[in-house]
Amino acid sequence: MCGALRSLRHLRPCRQDQGALADCHAGSLRRGPAGLVDPIASGREVAPGAASLQALGNALPRFGGACDLPGLDEYLAFYGLDFRDSSAGSRYRLGRVTSGGYELAVQCWEQPDARHTLLLVHGFLDHVGLYRHLIGHALQRQCNVIAFDLPGHGLSTGEPAAIGDFSEYADAIQAVLDAVDVPPLPLQAMAQSTGGAALVAYARQCAVWPFIGTVLLAPLLRPAGWLRVRAAHALIHRFVDTVPRGFAENSSDAEFLAFVRADPLQSRRIHVSWVGALRRWLADLPIADLGVGPALLVQGDADGTVDWRFNLPRYGQLFPGLRIELLHGAGHQLANESEALRERYLRQVDRYLGWGC
Repeated sequence: MCGALRSLRHLRPCRQDQGALADCHAGSLRRGPAGLVDPIASGREVAPGAASLQALGNALPRFGGACDLPGLDEYLAFYGLDFRDSSAGSRYRLGRVTSGGYELAVQCWEQPDARHTLLLVHGFLDHVGLYRHLIGHALQRQCNVIAFDLPGHGLSTGEPAAIGDFSEYADAIQAVLDAVDVPPLPLQAMAQSTGGAALVAYARQCAVWPFIGTVLLAPLLRPAGWLRVRAAHALIHRFVDTVPRGFAENSSDAEFLAFVRADPLQSRRIHVSWVGALRRWLADLPIADLGVGPALLVQGDADGTVDWRFNLPRYGQLFPGLRIELLHGAGHQLANESEALRERYLRQVDRYLGWGC
């Protein structure tokens, strides 16, 4: 996000979005932690093309039963999400859920011995395919996992890297919760970056907060360099629709940084409307108790994407009783930080959410 927003300061007028998906091939398989497939280069071409991923997204059935779709095996293998045989009696579902004018791609991993259900909300310019570490960890901790691509991301529909209003993110969360039928287990939420902002937006409009535990990973409020970005947006938003997306060094995991640059589901441009929606959301957001209880907030002190020194005390006002874990040396992409850094904060997550080992 930081690289994309910085590009607002270096613009040429342009009225064409040159495409959200890069048709590229990168990587092969090596076995990673917890037996997950890590699609990092070692000679075997496994990346599905943008066209096949778009076809998969277009072919999604209404969310419900099991699905057997062309291209699904390749998608799950490439992103390391194939946990379908993780335990006897496990169940995997992928389908679409309607939210306003969007068709959201929703995935659900269920296991018979689950003790909790986790809703996972990704960040801006991410998608579910990048969250294999968190999904795998939650499954190992006897959680069912619900995850979905936000509007304009991954396999969901919508203008790439765009949103009309942050309330649409809140609407998406509600639509997914309404549509996904899982056993009545304690429901918890984990959100990265813009996913955290989406949970805040949801808290402001939901009738009943459904989560008994909330974890925020480097949540968005004000981005780094926000005053300059806001000024640039005010100057150019009438003249350009999109700007080139930059790839920030937002993790100490060099293999992840290489992978994400070649990821076929990465947008190569960012829509200026997203910045406008963020401006309006920040202007309208009362920094006061949301009335949903405390949360655990994990923040890296090497994060150059969000203005975390500004944000943390304000998140403390939104979630009174907030517990903050400052992670030395961690960047913004906490879901894909180095294994050592992930293990450090996931121990705190386990304790906070009551996930036994």
